[in-house]
Amino acid sequence: MLQGDPPPLLRLPPELLRFIVHALEPRPRCYLARCCRSLHRAVSAVQWHSPLATLRAITDREHGSLQDVGRLLFANLLRHARHIRELEFPDPSVIVNGGIGALSTSTGGLVSFDAGGLDPFAIADTDVRELIRRCPMLRRLSLSDCVRCTDSSLLALASSEQIRFFDRLLLDRCSEMTDTGLVALLSKTPHLLHLSLNLIPLATPCVVNTIAITCKKLQNLSMADCDAITDESISWIASGCPDLVALDLSDCKNLTESGLIEFVRLRRKTHKSTYTGFKSMRLNGLNSITDKSLIALLTGECEDILESWNASKVSTGLETLELANVPNVTHIAISAVSSCMPANSLSTLNLNNLLIPIDETSVENMTESLISLFKQQKWIKCLQMAGGLSGAVEMKVCKAIAENLSLLEVLDLSECELVSDDGSRDIAVSCRNLVNVNFKGCMGISDGTVHGFVDQSNPAPSKLQFLNIGLCNKITDAATQYLCRLCSSSDADTKGLHTLKFSGCFDITDATLNSISDSIVTSHNATTTRSGASPSGSLRLLCFSGCHNLTQSAITRLTSLLPHLESINLYSLPNVTNDAITLIAQTCPRIASLVVSKCPVGDVAALAVARGCRRLHTLYMSFLKQVPGKTLAGVSTHLTDVGVRALLENCRGLKLLDLSRSDFISDDGFAGAETLELQVLTVRACPRLTFEGAVRMARRCPRLQALDTLGCCLLGPVEREQLRKIIEG
Repeated sequence: MLQGDPPPLLRLPPELLRFIVHALEPRPRCYLARCCRSLHRAVSAVQWHSPLATLRAITDREHGSLQDVGRLLFANLLRHARHIRELEFPDPSVIVNGGIGALSTSTGGLVSFDAGGLDPFAIADTDVRELIRRCPMLRRLSLSDCVRCTDSSLLALASSEQIRFFDRLLLDRCSEMTDTGLVALLSKTPHLLHLSLNLIPLATPCVVNTIAITCKKLQNLSMADCDAITDESISWIASGCPDLVALDLSDCKNLTESGLIEFVRLRRKTHKSTYTGFKSMRLNGLNSITDKSLIALLTGECEDILESWNASKVSTGLETLELANVPNVTHIAISAVSSCMPANSLSTLNLNNLLIPIDETSVENMTESLISLFKQQKWIKCLQMAGGLSGAVEMKVCKAIAENLSLLEVLDLSECELVSDDGSRDIAVSCRNLVNVNFKGCMGISDGTVHGFVDQSNPAPSKLQFLNIGLCNKITDAATQYLCRLCSSSDADTKGLHTLKFSGCFDITDATLNSISDSIVTSHNATTTRSGASPSGSLRLLCFSGCHNLTQSAITRLTSLLPHLESINLYSLPNVTNDAITLIAQTCPRIASLVVSKCPVGDVAALAVARGCRRLHTLYMSFLKQVPGKTLAGVSTHLTDVGVRALLENCRGLKLLDLSRSDFISDDGFAGAETLELQVLTVRACPRLTFEGAVRMARRCPRLQALDTLGCCLLGPVEREQLRKIIEG
């Protein structure tokens, strides 16, 4: 290289350099940006799918309060806003009041905006209008779960210049949108490729007709649980959207088997020479899905389907198939899935709670069909079979998974009663790409399966991050000598366990938690390069529900090593007292979900949570056990109005609160003038709560969707009905 020439990295084509930068983890990406101005521009130009994750890499998480960290992250986001092309929000905490308006002012080059990760009430019509006005290059927009967005947002979009260039639009669960806005908007989107209108209750078939007339290039359509989908309206889609390759009709109650077959017939007629199958079909909870209609969707055959489908084998290239909670599908359809597809095309298969006849022949046939499918589709990465398909998921199926699905990343076999160590351990040993595993309720699973995930004789390291072995009552402390190897420090190169659920594992003792704590400390000491830094485990979610042998000393020792813990379930742990909750609140300020129902705690714990857990959005403090003595350092050991008021005043983001069977709570606990964010409040069997107090509480919570006062002796059926009308009105 001659003197003055740029280094080889900078001589790469811009698109290749952008690809390299995009593939980097957040921390090395930020290091690269510091090398020179050219690389800084290259990094800044990357389309940030997760800006929070990127910016967090340059934010010191060990210093300052959470509020300071949030402000710093948001300030960094604003500083780089002009470079951002794609923006998502995985963590709502970085958005401060007025944040969306400030962002839209600075992000003039924004191409894609996804508000789906924000609080459902964070985006309003005014924000959408400002975003449209400030971002003329916007082409993709997701307002999923933005419940404050109405037809006003849609009409503003429809009147904008850039709407005709939109290719992606997601409006899932925007319950205030109607035909007025949807028809006006969709009639202006001829280039739309991806449209999602899941659970839009006010939409009618007029919306579907507009889609069929205007969106001729549509490739992906999701209208799950939508009354607008009927036999007639789905036929319009078949004729009007010939390029459709992904379809989600889950829970569409107005669709029948004959309507689906007619849809296939019209689609085949539109394609004339050959039937083009789907790459993705999500048909969860669809009663109209039978062997006949599913095979028709796969093959395009509409006549004598069950007799002739073997002879009409087509290459559909199906990648995603979801049939959860479908009651009318048998092994015939599963065999058709295998026969009608090219080998190794399927990547996602969801058969959760699939209901089949429970006679011995049907179960055996389903078992053989599943084994045949796994042998033919070896590239499946996500497999869900919760409920065990009425007994068809047993050792042979587990063996087939282990032998064929080496690329598997997500596996859900919860409530599969016939699964045992003989099959599950083979899966743990062979499927080394597994990241998320759910064995909840698999009674035959024991320590041997856990050992399989960290078998040191296996050269391939485990990638496991999410493990649910709840209600597996054969799990003992012996499993922890294996599990602790997965619970690394957050400073380690490996990601380690993120979620660990032990609910209902009654033989688990302090030895388990102490082993995990020791492992975190050891991993930290071996990997950290910062002097004086405290150990910080990788775990973010813990569930110890019903593990009555655990003591608070072991629990608090572990949680003190988990400053980034976000959720912990301590349901019905008799040894968890006010002292334990106080320590957890002090050491785990990021907790957003806390369950302490049926624990001996009271105001002491409530005040500690109110002071230390400002991010809390879910709290269960119901059916609390009575604590000996009335006060502790002047604070009641029972849950009273003092603790409830502190929680409501300090945990401003609280969305769900359960205080059932609290004998010392009265109307005063809910008194106050400030508006609350509560959406669900459960106060069952609270004997001191009156109708007037419940009404005042309901009016303090304009976003309240459910108020459960069942068993409150001062409220009768008439008062509860009046409360329901107040909330709905």
